[in-house]
Amino acid sequence: SQSEITNWVKRIWFTSPRAIDVGWIRFTMSDGKISERIFLNIASFGISGLVDALVNASPKWMGGRAAFLIGTARALFQYKPQPVKITIDGGKVIEQEVMVVAVANGRCFGGGMCIAPKAQLDDGLLELTIVRRLSKPLDIDLLWRLYACRIHEHRDVHLERIRAIEATPLHSGQRIWLDVDGEAVGLLPAMIEVIPSSLWIKWPSTGQPW
Repeated sequence: SQSEITNWVKRIWFTSPRAIDVGWIRFTMSDGKISERIFLNIASFGISGLVDALVNASPKWMGGRAAFLIGTARALFQYKPQPVKITIDGGKVIEQEVMVVAVANGRCFGGGMCIAPKAQLDDGLLELTIVRRLSKPLDIDLLWRLYACRIHEHRDVHLERIRAIEATPLHSGQRIWLDVDGEAVGLLPAMIEVIPSSLWIKWPSTGQPW
């Protein structure tokens, strides 16, 4: 409502700036060149690239939330889990087939999907969410938990607080697309790490801007 927007603007206006973290990613472009960039919210790979393509092709009248919900459901039927190698903080190694892997500074992406319920913008860490191969193609329980900020309770989901990861395809010839803050930028291999307290913004002490 108009009053809620007005209150939110007032809270921001009278709030002192606070330092937040950002993410840094080095990745492979489609032509094979190496590039890097900063992201504010979430970098992901796996099914998220397919969801983006389906959402971009959907009618605009659907709105963002509905388009992403339907796009995600469709993608779950079409996407084949990809085997990847993930090295966490230069030590722990995970090798498995994944539906999606998100490295999150903020909690939500894709029209309100809460992929990283415990992420904080100013804690000096990123939240790693790994959705493994699902036991059934369309998992309604997973979708419900994704929107209810309870995805961490699902049996096929692993969450971990990290500072950096390196992700590579397990097999040569795999093309695993990256999504960075809603943009398809390139492919794995990629390195992702947090840059703590590197951006000053105004946002209220309760809640997160995204």
